[in-house]
Amino acid sequence: MVMVSSCARSCCLEATLRKAPYKEPTMSFRHFVDAALYTEKGPPMNPTWFYTLSRACGYNAQLQVLSWLLVLVPLTGILWHLASSSSHILFIFNLRHSCVLGACRVAYHLMIMTLAPWPAREEALQHENDPSYLKRIGCIIPCHKSATEVDATVQSLLEFLEPEHIIVVDNGNSSSPLDDTKKEIQELSPSVSYIWVPLGLKTNALWRGLQALPPEVEYVMHVDDDTVLPADMVFDESVWDHPLTDAVSYGITMQQSGLVEKLVDLEFKEISQTRLFQSQYSSVWFQHGIIGLWRREAFCEVLKEHPFMPFGEDNWNGTINLLRNRQMRQELRSQVTSYAPACLWPFTGSREQGYGAANLWKQRAERWFVNAPRRCLIRLYLLFFYCHDTAMGNLVFRLISLKHLFEIYIHLIVPLTLVAWTCSSEFDPLLTVEVLGVQIIFQWVLVFVENYVMWRHRPDIQVEFQVCLCQPFYHWFLQVCFWYGHWRCLFYYIPFFPLRHGLYTEKGVLTPHLLM
Repeated sequence: MVMVSSCARSCCLEATLRKAPYKEPTMSFRHFVDAALYTEKGPPMNPTWFYTLSRACGYNAQLQVLSWLLVLVPLTGILWHLASSSSHILFIFNLRHSCVLGACRVAYHLMIMTLAPWPAREEALQHENDPSYLKRIGCIIPCHKSATEVDATVQSLLEFLEPEHIIVVDNGNSSSPLDDTKKEIQELSPSVSYIWVPLGLKTNALWRGLQALPPEVEYVMHVDDDTVLPADMVFDESVWDHPLTDAVSYGITMQQSGLVEKLVDLEFKEISQTRLFQSQYSSVWFQHGIIGLWRREAFCEVLKEHPFMPFGEDNWNGTINLLRNRQMRQELRSQVTSYAPACLWPFTGSREQGYGAANLWKQRAERWFVNAPRRCLIRLYLLFFYCHDTAMGNLVFRLISLKHLFEIYIHLIVPLTLVAWTCSSEFDPLLTVEVLGVQIIFQWVLVFVENYVMWRHRPDIQVEFQVCLCQPFYHWFLQVCFWYGHWRCLFYYIPFFPLRHGLYTEKGVLTPHLLM
């Protein structure tokens, strides 16, 4: 017999989940595997080097911690040496450099919005979805304690998809469901499938849902349990005319009841337009877990190679797809509406659904932003070896990759440089305030031009004046989240959360020993 609480610990679930015991006292290993997993006989058909090397490392957690510490100590020393050097301090705390960087950032984003403008409202209204295409789309909704919200998600999907093609995968660390989600789904539509999975892991829920879809489903959409599709949702089959396109992301907006949600809404609108630029000139990097649409066979192969981490599953999906030299697109003629935390700070807010994204700090600093440093070597590989089918696509991909790698370095080095600057005999608090003030001014220039000039043809996506006014301060909150999240990745996430390739997808890989 295996204690179910040991299952939770071994599967790299979130720390908050590990603190809560299962409701059921015991569960046999065989029953747990049968109820929680879907396993196949072999590995992916054409595995990438990332899968091959990572799986070959095995699941020896103690060895991984020791090996990483041997890397982390000199790495931290090198970063501190660079951060405390006078050249770094003088570069960051320099008004001229701050002005140049601010101007470059404004120019970069204005270029994106000029080259890939937000589509006119009429484009969505003029589009007519093909019923025969909609009948070949299936949807997976991974959820946790979602009885009060998932019905709105399912109802919006039923406007477009066949009910038999919608799979609600309820998951949590218990042998039985934790709320009345099943009842809510059955009352809404008995034809919608409901699955209970006694393992709280979103990637595994997606994998289980994928296997439960009917064979006639050719395209798979994943939607979060708090996301609602609009009445004018665009499903354009022509996106698949490009043979290398494996997935499509959509525009994302937020439910807005307070200032924090409105700031997140603005952030995601900016992200959505950036992805439109990537889509038109190269490839999108990933589809947010909020919503994405995939070729079924491509999604299956990606999940077979997935490391099944406790969060950040969406970015791993896109990264693996890029390693396969495939491409992804952005559809911005329509936008879904999703949930955003209403509170900024840690220990504020309360939310059980989706494992408790109660505040923005927890969502970003402790989850979303802890993955980028771990993928740094993969990004370096893609920088040199990713192959797009156009010269422009290759150029844009590499420029964005260099920007991303530089940002990882900056997020790691700046907090150390701040400490070195504060402890320096040359520390000038007035200069620090001036540098910060210059950055805020450039942020204001960008957001006001963006909102009142670049989006003037779309009053439905423009934001309020107070949101523009607060955006620079929200931006700096996110910067602190990046700093904390990236260092948390190095000291906690990498050594104590191993990659779990094949553990939940390949027959015979998961053993009682790995659950201990």
